[in-house]
Amino acid sequence: MDDLLLGGFDARMLRCEGLKTEAASADERWLALCAPSLWTHFIVQLGGDVIDLTRRQFFPYSAFPYVQSFATCKTEWMNISTVD
Repeated sequence: MDDLLLGGFDARMLRCEGLKTEAASADERWLALCAPSLWTHFIVQLGGDVIDLTRRQFFPYSAFPYVQSFATCKTEWMNISTVD
């Protein structure tokens, strides 16, 4: 995050809480700890997209880095807030 800001990019850290799906393809260790609706995760928003460098901790077979639109991200999480 700091490197993006130093590079002149308009980036912000986001805190995502409460995955809205059952997460059937998630790592079983996370599923054993608690329901996906209780998960908290941090990502970076860069323009209209989000970049997730640690998504594989939850979903081992996801792309790296995982990039999706912010609009799609909002459909996956119950709450998304900016981290100051």
